[in-house]
Amino acid sequence: MALNLQYEAIGKSFVQQYYALFDDPTQRSNLVNMYNVELSFMTFEGVQLQGSVKIMEKLNLELGLIQINGKKMIRTSRRTVVRPATDR
Repeated sequence: MALNLQYEAIGKSFVQQYYALFDDPTQRSNLVNMYNVELSFMTFEGVQLQGSVKIMEKLNLELGLIQINGKKMIRTSRRTVVRPATDR
């Protein structure tokens, strides 16, 4: 397995694509395609979630609570840290 030397560009492109979907309520449901049905993991405020269904349920729940409480979500990205991995 070789190290992909374009890892930084790939990682930053992924983050841009992810948040473009996340920030657009009409496209947000497409985030499910970023997660593996069984193998994806996410930790959200200390809660560990596994699989695309559980992750999307949590995202939708949290975003729904923000809307119910009349709050506006403001997301900022200060830094993107990308780590190299070997290609499979």
